[in-house]
Amino acid sequence: MAKKDLSPEEEAERQEIYERLYMEALDEPLEFFIHDTDAFEDDALQDLFDEGGYDAVGKFWHLAELLARKKGHAYSVVKGYGRLAHDMHMEPDVMERFIQDLYARDLIIRESLDEFKTVRSARIQRNAERSADGKAKARLGAEITHAKRRERSA
Repeated sequence: MAKKDLSPEEEAERQEIYERLYMEALDEPLEFFIHDTDAFEDDALQDLFDEGGYDAVGKFWHLAELLARKKGHAYSVVKGYGRLAHDMHMEPDVMERFIQDLYARDLIIRESLDEFKTVRSARIQRNAERSADGKAKARLGAEITHAKRRERSA
């Protein structure tokens, strides 16, 4: 049965499976992320560069890489900035000031830091969403294929 021939019930079931697979994949560490060739034209990154040079921009991208590799794409700072500072090879007080600078420029998700005391990047979140969509679609196809095989062999 082709996708276009699905009944409304089958389509709803397929959508439910997709959403489950998407949510499972959303927090998976990223193997890579898209670094747009015009990222440096972003006003916030330009401001960061103007004040901190390549050092600050490099630190930002290093943070982005760490967030991408981490399950859930976030660092908890409930107990302070020690773990993140260690992973960034910075002192905790310097790390905290850097995060506050990124916060002021909207280069990290404000609500995440304010409400949940976690450091997250909107750029990495968008990449995680794209990745999760692709993974969920691929896994959906595999899951449906396996289900059909089970039905035929039963």
